[in-house]
Amino acid sequence: MSRLVRTSLWMCVLFTVVTIVAGCSKKEKPTAEVSGETTSQDVNTTQQAMQHEPITVDSDEDLTPPPPPPEPVVADVNRSARTQPVLKEQITQVMAGDKKITESSDLRQDIPPEQGLEQFESFTSSEEKVNWIAEMSESNPDSLLGIVDTALDDPDEEVRQAAMEALVDSEPNAPGLSDVVTKAIFDSDPQVRESAVEACGFVEGAQADELLAQALDDESDDVRMSVFDVIENKDTGVQLKVLTPAIASRYKDVREGALSTLIDISSPAAMDILIEGLKDPDADFRDDVTDAISFLVSEDFEDYQQAKKWWNANRHRFDDELFELNEE
Repeated sequence: MSRLVRTSLWMCVLFTVVTIVAGCSKKEKPTAEVSGETTSQDVNTTQQAMQHEPITVDSDEDLTPPPPPPEPVVADVNRSARTQPVLKEQITQVMAGDKKITESSDLRQDIPPEQGLEQFESFTSSEEKVNWIAEMSESNPDSLLGIVDTALDDPDEEVRQAAMEALVDSEPNAPGLSDVVTKAIFDSDPQVRESAVEACGFVEGAQADELLAQALDDESDDVRMSVFDVIENKDTGVQLKVLTPAIASRYKDVREGALSTLIDISSPAAMDILIEGLKDPDADFRDDVTDAISFLVSEDFEDYQQAKKWWNANRHRFDDELFELNEE
């Protein structure tokens, strides 16, 4: 090949390379302008593309949504309540006229008895009085006795019942308790009288013993039977004092209750009372007494006189539990 031909070919190749390089530089210039300055039209176009184009997420990435934020704690109105521990959360609402009083039971403990009584006397409805009695019984039992004494004068039996029930539940031991119980034992409502008998369980002394014996003659059988429940926890001396009139009661349930209790006591003093039961006009009851005496001392009697005479002559043969002594 001649030199002229080779020169012509090299010129063609060079021209082609120059043309290609020039074309590439023209295409890169708009790209540089776009990267340096973004028009509002391009932004809108990009946003539209993002809205319609699905997002591809790596399968290894955790897609679990974050936990919801904790619920805000409602602030207490009382700042001290937020910073100090609350010992008792029980909140009671007591209606004072049209005004609703809401206080912690801890605050009730500081109420003097006189103030608690004044508050009770200020109430006009039975519901308010009953609610106040219940509140003071739980939070301030020391203030309860005066309230109960006043409540027993209320014409509404529900108020009187609530007062005595609260008194019994509080297991009272305060001066003046026997006077309140005496007042209640003569109430017209049998439920109040029954609570009064139960309250006698917390009273010591002759006055309480007499009230129990008197309650055995109550027209309500519930009141009468509650006496036997109370004397179970009394000492033997109190039991015998109450059972002495009971063995001759006009009520058969009282006589039978006395008979059963005397058998349980099983003492020479109990035998003295049992023998009195042989005077009863009811032949069936006399038979029950005869059987009880036979069970205790292994002797049968036809009437009161025979049993009394034998017992007076032989009581020294028995110990305090009616076990026969050895005659050595």
